[in-house]
Parts: sequence; structure tokens; C-alpha cells
Amino acid sequence: MSDIELVTIVAVAIAAAFLKSITGMGYPIVLVPVAAIFVPTADAIVFVSISNFILNVALAWSARQHRRKSRLLTVFVATSIVGGVIGAVALPSLPDAAIRLLLITIVAMFLINRYRSPEWKIPPNREPVLTPIAGGIAGVFQGAGGISGPIVAPWFLSLKLDRNAYVFATTTVYALSGLAQIAVFGVQGTFTPKLFTTAVLLVPFTLAIQPIGIRLRQRLPMAIFERIVLGVLVFAMLSLIVKLLY
Repeated sequence: MSDIELVTIVAVAIAAAFLKSITGMGYPIVLVPVAAIFVPTADAIVFVSISNFILNVALAWSARQHRRKSRLLTVFVATSIVGGVIGAVALPSLPDAAIRLLLITIVAMFLINRYRSPEWKIPPNREPVLTPIAGGIAGVFQGAGGISGPIVAPWFLSLKLDRNAYVFATTTVYALSGLAQIAVFGVQGTFTPKLFTTAVLLVPFTLAIQPIGIRLRQRLPMAIFERIVLGVLVFAMLSLIVKLLY
């Protein structure tokens, strides 16, 4: 990467971290496609993983007082960790187009259902059955594609959590599945010195913007918060479509 390319990636990382601080998602969704313009997608996934993990830990910690509102979160996290390991191991052999096409389909189905039935939520009696399935799928996409937001966000939105419980739940999932992903990358020797240096460089910039995003989130009405999250999902789907086509 040239200096201009690196500066561009840092600038986009700051913007993506600000969005994530508000909504609990959006960092890899925004940053990975941009970084993939300058480096191979697999390399972008690798060097975004560290700053994404640290940002998730910081956001989950900031919303920790809302942890008891997140139903069956432990089950979702456990299965997402397993899925993250599976996905990271499978990354070298999975077609990039297949990963993106599946994500596009899942997001589109959720958005259509949300448009048709905005008040729909996961029935409480089905949560114990569906939670491990959703968690496992989210983990696989996190490990294989570095992006699980299009799975995690719709799931927790469908549980109708308040915004802080939603942020705690989503960032906890992202942090722990991301940790499993980083561990696999480390064991496989995926982190080259250049990728690791780039990964560490992003950390202070993303943490510096976080408090501003958190303060803004506290002032947002729940309806506007949900619209922003849905907007991020639409952006994610469109960016995946563009990357799939081009």
C-alpha cells in the first residue's frame, strides 16, 4: 500500500468506527470493502480483525450494565465462536462470491420481512431453538468473510431489545467470534509483519472516536436508532452486491 492508500484506509476506519459506536455495527462492513480496493479481500479481513475486536470489546464494556436484558446471549456467543473457528479454517477454500451471495440473500430477506411486518419479533417459544442456529451461522460468516453484521443485527433487532442492550449483545458476539477468528489467523501464520503493523495502526484512531458515537447514541430516539441500523444493513447489502458484480 502507498501512503495515500493507507491514509484513505485510516480515514474510512475512523468514519466506520464512529458509525459502529452509535449502532453497534458497521465497522468491517464499511472498511473491508474499501480496504479490498487496495489489497486482496483476504488480507483486508485479516488486518481489520484486530481493531474490530478491540472496538467491540470497548463498546460491550461501555454497555455492560444492560447485559441482563439480552436473552440467551451466552448460547448465541458459544455457537458463534464455534462457527467462527469453522469459518476461519475454511476461508482459503471458500469462493468469495458464494460468501457474498449468501449474505446478500439473508439481508434482503430480513429487510423485506421488516418492511412488510415492522413489529414482527422472534416468538419467545422459538428462541431456544433458533438462537444456536443463528449464532452458528453468524460465526461462520465472521470467520470466513470477516463480516457477520448482516446476520447478527437482524437477529437482535428481531428480539426487540432496547438500543443499549442491542449494542451490548451485538458487540459481545462480534468480540468473541472475532477473537476466535484472530486466534485461528495466528495459528495459521496469516498475520504477516506488514498486515499486523497495519492492523495495530488502526486501533488508536478507532478508539478515539468511540466516546463521541456513544454520547450521540444515548440521545437518539429508539425509532431513529433502528432506522440507522437498517440503513447500515441496506448499505452492507448494496456494497456486497457491488463487490459481487465487479
